[in-house]
Amino acid sequence: MKKSDRDTADGVRKGNYSIYRCLVFDTSLDGSSDAFHLSEGRWYRVDSEYLTKLTRDLDPYFVESEFPPRTEHIERLYCERQLVAPLEGSVLLDSTSIGRAKNRSNRVT
Repeated sequence: MKKSDRDTADGVRKGNYSIYRCLVFDTSLDGSSDAFHLSEGRWYRVDSEYLTKLTRDLDPYFVESEFPPRTEHIERLYCERQLVAPLEGSVLLDSTSIGRAKNRSNRVT
């Protein structure tokens, strides 16, 4: 591949990327029971009944807890060893799917 003026010294290609695509935002509008979600530069309308169902289905997986003092300096190890391991029944969502069995994969993307 030919090196261009958009390549850095270590060969990484630079390019244009809108900051708008980096934002994540949730809001509601007066007069609407739906929620509105901005992700990857696109707006989504989320039905209020769907949000109610998600809350009902997912809330049992969440517990109140305090973060322990960090002794692991690698993010993955900190999450696995200090956050997930001590909390019985907890899962690391970076590597575990809590979706229905037919939709499960080894990795959440």
